[in-house]
Amino acid sequence: MRLQFHITEIKNLSNNLTLVSSKNPHCVEVVECHPNSIVLQTLGVVSAKGQLLSIMGIIDFQPKALEFTVAGEITEYQAGPEKSAVIHFRYHQFNKVIWGKYIGLLAERQNRINQIFKAVKGDNE
Repeated sequence: MRLQFHITEIKNLSNNLTLVSSKNPHCVEVVECHPNSIVLQTLGVVSAKGQLLSIMGIIDFQPKALEFTVAGEITEYQAGPEKSAVIHFRYHQFNKVIWGKYIGLLAERQNRINQIFKAVKGDNE
């Protein structure tokens, strides 16, 4: 099963500037997904801790895809080299049913991977 989350747009809610759009999707990558937050690796996206953002994306549950929009704030901002950064984004308003299904499917997939890894490694714990 293919399971992906594609970010199509990020807007700064305080000044309504578009930080990421479909024209420059390469500048953001999803690093981690959590029940009420997400961690992103960005390149050239100007932001700061405490900023309120709106993130729009598509969750691809093969064979169909669902649009997903979330509003929230940056709770951590770690600047990196060459205008890159890792941002921790906590959700305030979002569709908990769609996101919960996505997180549940990610957890199931990770559990299967862990079982395969343990079987190959020969670890019976």
